[in-house]
Amino acid sequence: MKRLISFEFVTITFIVFFIHLLHSSFALIANDTSENEDGDDSVIASEKILNEFNNGNKSNANSIWIAYGNGIQILFSELLKQLLPLALDFVYESNISASCSSSLLKTFVAIKEQKSWAIRMIDASGRFVPGILDGTITSLGSFDECLQIKSADSEVSFVGKYCLITGQLPLPPKPSKYGFETRLLNLSESRSELIMDVGRYAQIFYDMVIRVGICVPSACSTHDVQIILNSLSKRTLAEIKVKHCETSKAATLNDVQLFLGCCFVVVIILVTISTFYELFFQSNSQSDKYKSRSKFISAFLAFSLISNGKEFFADRSTTNINAIDGIRVLSMIWMFVIHVYFFFIEETFAFSRNFFHATEDVLFQLIINGFVINDTFFVIGAAMVTRSILRSVKMNKRLNIIEILMKYLFQMLVPLSFTIAALIVFGPFIRGPLSFEYLDIEIDKCMRNYIYNLFFVSNWFKLSDTCYPSSFYLSVQMQLFIFTLSAIIPFLVKWPPIGICIISFTICSNTIAIIVATYLLRYPAAAVYDSPSRKQFYEKIEKSHLPTYLHLSPYLIGVVLGYIFFKRKKIRMPRKLNFFIWFIAIITLFTVPLSTYSLTIGYEWPLFISATYAGLHRVIWSLSIMWICYSCASGTGGEFFFISLQS
Repeated sequence: MKRLISFEFVTITFIVFFIHLLHSSFALIANDTSENEDGDDSVIASEKILNEFNNGNKSNANSIWIAYGNGIQILFSELLKQLLPLALDFVYESNISASCSSSLLKTFVAIKEQKSWAIRMIDASGRFVPGILDGTITSLGSFDECLQIKSADSEVSFVGKYCLITGQLPLPPKPSKYGFETRLLNLSESRSELIMDVGRYAQIFYDMVIRVGICVPSACSTHDVQIILNSLSKRTLAEIKVKHCETSKAATLNDVQLFLGCCFVVVIILVTISTFYELFFQSNSQSDKYKSRSKFISAFLAFSLISNGKEFFADRSTTNINAIDGIRVLSMIWMFVIHVYFFFIEETFAFSRNFFHATEDVLFQLIINGFVINDTFFVIGAAMVTRSILRSVKMNKRLNIIEILMKYLFQMLVPLSFTIAALIVFGPFIRGPLSFEYLDIEIDKCMRNYIYNLFFVSNWFKLSDTCYPSSFYLSVQMQLFIFTLSAIIPFLVKWPPIGICIISFTICSNTIAIIVATYLLRYPAAAVYDSPSRKQFYEKIEKSHLPTYLHLSPYLIGVVLGYIFFKRKKIRMPRKLNFFIWFIAIITLFTVPLSTYSLTIGYEWPLFISATYAGLHRVIWSLSIMWICYSCASGTGGEFFFISLQS
């Protein structure tokens, strides 16, 4: 009983305080002239709520719940006494449509009557969230809850409409270039420590906006909502806009999407039938004999999950290159972390102030300047492909460039096409508060520009026009593969020393070309994320990361590594020398990304230093990766052989 009384006391105290707080706030908004009268009204409202709780049977749970409902009804009634006159004046002055006005007034009345659908409309709207002063500037509300709302009135019927609104704070003219350390506002004359503290991060609002999801009646058009927000903009001097509004509706597919969807259905049917077909023949003793006589059956069973599973998990490695799998895993984890920071949806990024402070940490350069990790995959990919080609040539006694190219093209094109098709077909069925701005835009880009990906030239175009931007790696990989297959591999097959000399000359020439191009064109040294501007960051990626020639040297270093794997050459060296080379390689792997710390904190490198770094850092990185792969694969890794999955 004591616990029940204590809980009731805390609850009543909170409700009374809440009424006083809201009543005072609305009184200020309504410019009430008499503080004493307002105070008396709030006391009367508080007493009404207290009476509701006192009248209930405290030992009966039903009575307590009924008392809660009555108290909440009084609470909403008191709030609407203050809000309704303001709302009526606003509706008549804003010139919104009659249907919108009617639905809004109906919603107010339903709130007073505690209609579930009306309360859910408020509940589905965004509100202040914890951590707003630490950069959590988005409150998306409940998208699904809003779209499921239906008003229970035959006269004025509507459903919930989810609208995403954005708020842009007043800012000075946007500078051509700015970073994390840029200070835009001089707030020294302000007496508010809070404003001075928040103003230090004003530069993020050039690219990031405050976002709030609201739930409104479907009778209100996007134009109606914007009219309402315009009135709010005048009062706050902030630019408030409706980004998008939508109601619950079935996804619609165009002819291309329907065709691709049918293709998916056919593939699923083939996979299902072929899998059960193989299960049947596994129990048939004549299966191997029958399958060997029918090419059609063999082709049909290529869709079987059983056959493909065995093929996928089969281990055919004849040399100890398991360490490369370990390096791939570590590099992939690193890449995932980088993409979390680089390609996040900034409007959903909570506590972005922490990201600002993280950029001041030297070790955080492993993230900010982490795109060099892509060259690890170029080295490893080139090594594995070169080794496979040379082994095939040794077995078949000939180099069939067309056959190798078509096989490699098929292996790359099928999964890429499947990924793009899946996005186009299934994307419209995935809905959320930001789907229209991100997923829908990606679908539209893939519908228009998928041909760039299928011809492996997507890295030649701007990221804003590219379908599936991460597929730039496949485009660069294919272009470099075609170059090495036609210009390098034939020499490695017939005249290996000449082939190695050509590779060495090409690496040196490519390095010099990058230095000269970076110097003359004033390109950035690397794709360093040293600015809150996504536009500036994308421009850096397009200039200093996407071009194919930037990754030529790492790829050729991988070709040399693949040739060494093919020859199975093992270098004997003293233990101390081996440890020293390992030490240099590890130091290099940390130095390459960490050396750009000065750029992040606002220091600009001399143009020659920037160009030199652009030309050398990928080569140095790739040589270190080459040594680690070779050392572990050849069994000379020593204490560092733990990278191998079978160590």
